[in-house]
Amino acid sequence: MSIEYPSRFGKPAMESTLDFVRLASEAAATAKTPAEREACRRVEAAARLLRVEASSPEARASVDRVTRAWQEHDATVAARSAEVQGAIGRSLDALAPSAAPITNSSFALIRGRLPEAVQATLERLDDQLDEVRAQRRNWVDEQQDIIRQRGEIITQIRINSDTSVAARYGVTLMAADHPGLIKLKAEQAKLDARLDKINGKLEDSQPKFAALDKLVDRCREYVRTLLNHSVQFVTHESKQHANKKQAGDLKQAIADARQLIAELLADLRELRDRPRRSVDIKAAARKLVEASAKAPLVAQAIDHGDPIAWPVARISAEVVGGVELDGRKVPIPSAGAAAFGGITDALGVLAWALREPILAALDREIDLYADDANAITDEERARGEAELRAKILLAEREEEHLIRLAEERELPFHRRGDADPRVVLGLAASMPALADDVI
Repeated sequence: MSIEYPSRFGKPAMESTLDFVRLASEAAATAKTPAEREACRRVEAAARLLRVEASSPEARASVDRVTRAWQEHDATVAARSAEVQGAIGRSLDALAPSAAPITNSSFALIRGRLPEAVQATLERLDDQLDEVRAQRRNWVDEQQDIIRQRGEIITQIRINSDTSVAARYGVTLMAADHPGLIKLKAEQAKLDARLDKINGKLEDSQPKFAALDKLVDRCREYVRTLLNHSVQFVTHESKQHANKKQAGDLKQAIADARQLIAELLADLRELRDRPRRSVDIKAAARKLVEASAKAPLVAQAIDHGDPIAWPVARISAEVVGGVELDGRKVPIPSAGAAAFGGITDALGVLAWALREPILAALDREIDLYADDANAITDEERARGEAELRAKILLAEREEEHLIRLAEERELPFHRRGDADPRVVLGLAASMPALADDVI
């Protein structure tokens, strides 16, 4: 297949920056058949990858190959050549990690930057999600087919049993015990039963699908965050487990592991909700008053006879809408404009002049709400959180081990959407946790 591109582009220059994207787009616009148009689109997609990696020697070679393909006016060769596609892949793998954040939902561009084990786990999760999604899609298709058949049968029943409908269609009403009517109702009952069964399958599979979909998104977000911050991947050195659990025991073991995780998470939330000691809050109140107190400015009056000045609190604001300038309304750009000024710092003067009464009032307010019987220190809180986080991580690793056993034995199970990505991806506890994780 030969495709001509507009003559105004001329012959692509080998040494200059080649705008293959624009070239392919123009060729697609003038293509005569869908096949030609698709070939041009594929060349355009290849060009978009090539134009961002011109510094790589292998990328230079792949650019030359695409150039020669365009010189020969053969878009099919450029789009389908295994040599070009291989060069694109090798060039991407050779690229240094980019400083720009990774936001593309496709992992094809970062495949070479992930450890093999992490990439394999992500692909396995994707396969599991695709399998569940495909099964649910089949059920939905079957559901829609049943609904269609059921609607047709209900219409037939109404034609043969409803006076107004029968008159409209010009048919004779059937008696309630007519064999044809009985058969139609029996078929409707069978379809109702099948529809209830399909609806039940969809309802039962929804939690599994939602949890797996959430887990895949969390794992991908975690990997992107690590790559964006140039964090080195450290794998977890797992201990050997005995694989002697039977199917029933395995199902119960997973349930037990999840129950333990839930209890530990509840303990962690309870620990974080423990109140602070009143003595610590009173100390923070004193620091606040000390930092806020500002005395009037009298030194200049003493030394130079200047007027005594009250302390000033600086303020800043963003101006929106517009301002009046020489009687005209001047609009402000969408980003807004800054405004600065100052007012007398009355709070600072009060904190300076009435320091002790203010502190006494704060102490009374703190004592009113204090719960020292259940309060803990910051050190106790940090130590308790560290211990609970370590226990949760161990429990999640045991759960993941049991899930892997279930996968090997092809037993039915479903994952938790809020599982720790470090555990699922087989990474060490020293790796940072996902930002929105409770731990």
